[in-house]
Amino acid sequence: MDNVKRSKLLLLRPDSRETALKRINLDETQFKVLVEIFKKWAEQQPHFKKKDFNKNHYEMLLLNAKGSVERAKKIEDKYNTFRSLMPEFFSYWDLIDDYKNIFKLMMPILLPKLTSDHHRVYVVRIEDFRSSEVQLKSCKLNLLEGYGMRVLGIYYLTTSKLIDSVISLVKQALKPKVASRISVLKTYEDLYKFVDRDILPIEMGGSEKSISEIHEDWYQEFSSDDFKAYLHELEKVGTNEELRPSDKFNDEYAGMPGTFRVLNVD
Repeated sequence: MDNVKRSKLLLLRPDSRETALKRINLDETQFKVLVEIFKKWAEQQPHFKKKDFNKNHYEMLLLNAKGSVERAKKIEDKYNTFRSLMPEFFSYWDLIDDYKNIFKLMMPILLPKLTSDHHRVYVVRIEDFRSSEVQLKSCKLNLLEGYGMRVLGIYYLTTSKLIDSVISLVKQALKPKVASRISVLKTYEDLYKFVDRDILPIEMGGSEKSISEIHEDWYQEFSSDDFKAYLHELEKVGTNEELRPSDKFNDEYAGMPGTFRVLNVD
């Protein structure tokens, strides 16, 4: 979300960049060199339809890849490939027309402030739990694979034993590493052990705006003409599989909708 007004919606701490680089054992000079190597590689891929991403795009993917250019290449390839394989997740959407019913079931927000250890918190107030199960399964592939997003923890705050049982079933469909990071909490006090209280919305005992107010801020941003133009620009992202080097075809895509296996016929 390169065009989001970060000063209002996504705040950073003064030392966030320095901390991020320190975590992957790189200094600023080393990181810039790796970003240029990664960017140059992406621009040379014949099957990528869009190659004019800004520097922030490559920096964020490289950070998510923990400074590994090879891992970042895989994330970038999936980022482009998934947009062609699963256009239903990435096609242009109008917030007012396409999501008005979803917001009756759940209210998702990204909190403006980072935690004290520089992590972003995503909060979803759920009215219908069935929708959250679908959301968790559908977002897993796109966020973890297509964006290289690293999830430190997923916490369901509920006292319902039924929901606890449903979450246990959902975890079985996930990789063990991801499933181990999903927990059911009973009280806000339990949550404060994992998330700084002061950055949470006021109804969760924090000092931030209410969930509805933060959601309204995001609603206005996503409804803006600038953001709509940004989404239209992202429609250019994808792959032309006819141009993908056959020796580099990744077999993990084989069998997915809209793809073809590479066959050698004698």
